[in-house]
Amino acid sequence: MLYKNLGKYEKAESLFNQSLEIRKRILGLEHPDTAISILNLGELYKVLGEYEKAEPLIIQSLEIRKRIYGLEHPYTAVAFNNLGSLYMDLGKYEKAESLFNQSLEIRKRIFGLEHPDTASTLNNIGLLYESLGKYEDAEPLLKQSLEIRKKINGLDHPDTAIVLSNLGSLYESLGKYKDSESLFNQSMIIFEKSFGLNHPNTTTSLGNLGMFYKTLGQYEKSNKLLRSSLISNLQFIQRELPFLPISSRIKFADRYAFNDKIYSNLDKNINYKELAMFRIINTKGLLEEIEKSQSQLKSLEGPQKEIANQLRIINQKISNLKVDQKQIKEFLKEKEKLEKKLYRLLPQLKTRIVNIEDLIQVMPNNSILIEYVRYYPYINRGWESPRYLALVLDPSKKDFKNGNASKYKIHVVDLGLAETIENKIHNALRATEGGLSDAPQLLKDLGESIIKPLAAINKESKTWFITPDGELNKIPFAALGGYEGDQLLVDKIKIRLLTTGRELIDLQTTKKSKKNISFVFANPSFELEKEIISKAQPIKSSFELNNSQIRSIDLVDFKWASLPGTEKEGKIIADTISARLFVEDKATAKEIINIKNPRVLHIASHSFYLNKQEKNFNSFKNLLKSKYIKPLNYFANNENPLLRSGVVLAGANNPELKKDDDGYLTALEITQLDWNGTELVVVSGCDSGSGDIKNGEGIYGLKRAISVAGSKSSLLSLWKVDDQATAVFMKSYYEKLVAGEGRAKALINTQREFRNHNNENFRHPYIWAAFQLSGDWRQIDF
Repeated sequence: MLYKNLGKYEKAESLFNQSLEIRKRILGLEHPDTAISILNLGELYKVLGEYEKAEPLIIQSLEIRKRIYGLEHPYTAVAFNNLGSLYMDLGKYEKAESLFNQSLEIRKRIFGLEHPDTASTLNNIGLLYESLGKYEDAEPLLKQSLEIRKKINGLDHPDTAIVLSNLGSLYESLGKYKDSESLFNQSMIIFEKSFGLNHPNTTTSLGNLGMFYKTLGQYEKSNKLLRSSLISNLQFIQRELPFLPISSRIKFADRYAFNDKIYSNLDKNINYKELAMFRIINTKGLLEEIEKSQSQLKSLEGPQKEIANQLRIINQKISNLKVDQKQIKEFLKEKEKLEKKLYRLLPQLKTRIVNIEDLIQVMPNNSILIEYVRYYPYINRGWESPRYLALVLDPSKKDFKNGNASKYKIHVVDLGLAETIENKIHNALRATEGGLSDAPQLLKDLGESIIKPLAAINKESKTWFITPDGELNKIPFAALGGYEGDQLLVDKIKIRLLTTGRELIDLQTTKKSKKNISFVFANPSFELEKEIISKAQPIKSSFELNNSQIRSIDLVDFKWASLPGTEKEGKIIADTISARLFVEDKATAKEIINIKNPRVLHIASHSFYLNKQEKNFNSFKNLLKSKYIKPLNYFANNENPLLRSGVVLAGANNPELKKDDDGYLTALEITQLDWNGTELVVVSGCDSGSGDIKNGEGIYGLKRAISVAGSKSSLLSLWKVDDQATAVFMKSYYEKLVAGEGRAKALINTQREFRNHNNENFRHPYIWAAFQLSGDWRQIDF
């Protein structure tokens, strides 16, 4: 409980679990002490944002207490109060209010009004009413709670500070700014004195006061407090999050992330532009960076190496189609235990705070950094519909701060409502993937929304480092118009796509890789016993490609057809880069798993990404009777997006055939591989760049998995690709790489070549814009 109160959640969880196991063993489940341990663990999971774990534990504790003590007991009231608090966090206000009222009635009857437990429930009901906008009902409850706290706990107690902060927030909403300022200041001083800076209560208090001063137009005070809050928040997250299992990290980050208020009204003051840029360069892609750092550490010699190996095996079991849902649940529990054990053994990661000046030092001349942000504006104390904006860091220009010229300029460009932009993205992608004639115009229209406003203020810049956010991760930036007239962006600008601006620093300090062997996998034997060549499937579009087929399938038939074009592609590429080639029954998932640190890894096969619980597959009755329903059912119903994306290899049509290899290499399995020092991974198949979108964290799919495994860059497809055309495209791309062109330059030149190809069908962006490079853009020394 001490560690929980201090915000040291990893230590608290370990002790709570030990306590619970001892009590269950000695006292059994139906004992009040066991109920205490269950409730404590549930409360911890609530604090961590893991509500689905917290709810059953808090309910279980309540039920035990009701059976032992009945409804009119203070211990039962504690559980009522805590369950109400959980439901308030979940936005289930009606349930929360009922539980709070039950708790309050019990506490008033037993303890009276002058008791800390009564004060706690009064505070919670007041907070609930404030959330509902019932300010007049909330005020007397919070004031009453505060008076009890001051009388019993004193003025310098953290519990008193909580009520002070809540009442301060209420007074801000009511426009009572003088009272609000005093209360916010009091609470901040108490929290900082009690817990120090790197505690969530202190961070929240600093942020509340900072936003308060922003509302009043006191920008210097506001900026100082908000920056302190942000740094404190980053230090707290980077201290606690690395100990959590991977499945819990998004929830934790969502609960403690610095909110979107910082992006609203950025034109008010230059300090806010700097603060917003500081925030985004330190938070975007943070979970991926932490996971990647830990992935590198676990391969070091030591006891963690054995646990890392066990974890790799567990992930392979979870990814195995032959495992049923009950087994998967057990494996997932084991996976969490192993991850917690592993992360406790790894050296603690150093807190990383990147300043804007750090980025400028590694940015080339005539370059800018564009950080796209999808956010919810906070205007007049209310949240509005999401929008996109671009924060542009331009080291070549100056801004003026307190009468002095700054070392750089930050442009803030409002791009408009997210719904409008995302509709344009959807329409442009639908036309492009369908090979429709209006695709170039729709891509130009999209470019005029998200590129033209930036081009207008950055005509001198020759290199754009772009980090997308939200649905912008799906865009083929090479095909966008809108820069100048009918020209595409890539004809005027060098585009460098990154997950986060911090990558510029990482790439600058990356050591030169050893010349390890490269590997190529192509044309796997999906049947494994004997290859069954299916009839070619024509592309359904406004143009035709003869004797070609897609490197993916529709959900109407989850059976993988042979890709003869990939074998030719594989042989050419293997010869070009002097790589080892695996084809047909040798092109297995197991072979890839056993490769360590390939220089270049090229996989030419089917790849896939499925949205969670694909709605359409249940409607195909013929498929339900087919043996191919099992893999579809398995992948589509998985919670983890890294289990819904992957690469298809030898034996995938007969996953039961080999005991240790079902023919699929999922993104989850890839995260456990050692690709540190790998220069480039190419998945030359359909939808290899697709995945679940998470604002601030990019795409959860193969792209993320390849980065976590350690590869410096990846080349992946944004949609379904044609077998024949892709083979020609990849041949040209690798020839340029070996000739000494950088990864990005080789891609752009190959795309230009296709835009003017003798085969008119190759000129459509469906063909040439499908593949997108992310990460290191420089040469590979072959």
